[in-house]
This record gives sequence, C-alpha cells and structure tokens, in this order.
Amino acid sequence: MLRNTLWFLLLFLVLSCSDQSIAEKSYVGYLKANDSIDIPFNFFLNDSEIKISNSKENVSLEIVLRPGDSSKIISYIFEDYIIFKNDNDTLKGFYYNESLSRRIPFFASPGSNRFISKNKEDFDNFNGNWHVIFDYDNNASFDSQMMIDQFKNEISGTVRTETGDYGFMQGIIRGNRFSMSNFNGYRGYMMDGYLKNDTIKGYLYMVIMIQNHL
Repeated sequence: MLRNTLWFLLLFLVLSCSDQSIAEKSYVGYLKANDSIDIPFNFFLNDSEIKISNSKENVSLEIVLRPGDSSKIISYIFEDYIIFKNDNDTLKGFYYNESLSRRIPFFASPGSNRFISKNKEDFDNFNGNWHVIFDYDNNASFDSQMMIDQFKNEISGTVRTETGDYGFMQGIIRGNRFSMSNFNGYRGYMMDGYLKNDTIKGYLYMVIMIQNHL
C-alpha cells in the first residue's frame, strides 16, 4: 500500500572529495554541495581502507599513500577518487572525477551521528511506503516510491524509480522533519523534508560523478 503523497523538488548537485591518513576510527564524512548543504555519510577508517556504512550496505574503498602527507581513496570499480590530508583527525580534501574535470570539497571528523538530534523523544511517524512526485511543479515531473523503516527517531530506506533505486539510506527524524542520506564511493543522495497533514514536502540532493549514471 502506498501511503499518501510525497512532493519533492529535484536538485542535481555535482560534488567532489579527497584523501586520508592513520588508524581505525569512526568518522562522519561530508560532500559539500554549497555553503549551506553537506551530504553526510558514516565510515570507519584504518591505514589501508575506509568502510562506508549505509544502513544494511557496507562499501570498502582502498587507501593508497602518496608522497608527502596526503592519501588517496580509490574505488575497486569506478574511476572517482578522494584525495585528503589529516589535520588533527579532521580529514580535508576533494572528491575527483578526471574524465569530467570535476572536483568537490570533502571533509570528515570523528563521530558517528550523521545528523544531529537535540531531542530524540520528539518525532512524527514516517514509517511506510510513500508515493513520491519529483519536480512536481514542472512538466518534467516523474513518479517514484519511497520506503521508510522507522525505529523511534531513527530511519532507513530507499527510493525506487522505473530505472532502479537510490541505494540504502539512513537518517533520523526531528519533530516533523526527516533527513536521510548515503554515499557509496561514486554517488550520494540526501532527502530532507517536512511532514504536514500526511504530506511531505522537501528536497532531494544528488552527488553523481560518473557520466553514464543518469
């Protein structure tokens, strides 16, 4: 059963990320879309790889040390890579795609909460299946489905379209607002919206670097 209607404006954001250093720790990484929008994701870092965690999905990316004090994170499949430096456990760098001549700011800091919730007891019910209309205010609109599994104020889910899905996403609910995101080494998504009278209105932010993804 589809539940109600979800209205979304579709924003395409092209981003880029960077390099690494040292031992096993939990981090929250961010792909910077603009001055006010960062797409967060969780990962564990050690000397040889990072392990990205998106709900039920785990993705490993290899770390290659470079001359000097920077490191390079590479995918086993895609050409995109991150080059970063470690500054007192804060990782700063860029996410690159050379074929598209793109780079996007990346940074990360120790932690495990990709979204901050000041009151974990204040949350609405977003659990279930939602009918999604992207770009609902123009002629290029298209329909999708969003599935959300909710436990207290924590959520996981995905969006399914005619051509596939957006991968495992995770996040939280803060009052009547929900936020969930992911990143798997070559694409990232964040959904952010507010519930009012059984309808959600919000935004989908996308970070996609490969040429043939859309």
